[in-house]
Amino acid sequence: MTQADRPQRASGLSTAQRLAFLAALLLVTSHFSLAYISEAKPFLDLRAFAAGVTGQPFQERALTAWMLRGATRFDTPHFELLLTPRRITSARRRMIARA
Repeated sequence: MTQADRPQRASGLSTAQRLAFLAALLLVTSHFSLAYISEAKPFLDLRAFAAGVTGQPFQERALTAWMLRGATRFDTPHFELLLTPRRITSARRRMIARA
């Protein structure tokens, strides 16, 4: 196999440079992981949750509450009739209208 037949590397890094990069990447990743685990305040106190002292997580949907409140005004029988397909029977339409 000649030099021309060998596939060219995408980068011009040597093997030692690649190993040094991977070692630095591993060092930075492990440092971040350990710092995040040891210093970040946990979202949920598992001991209090297991004892039943604290409330359920995700009980309140504060961000979507305004959208859900706004959507309730479309929950009417007249709006349902508007959205139903035309192939629905007239008896079903009358039943929806009476609701």
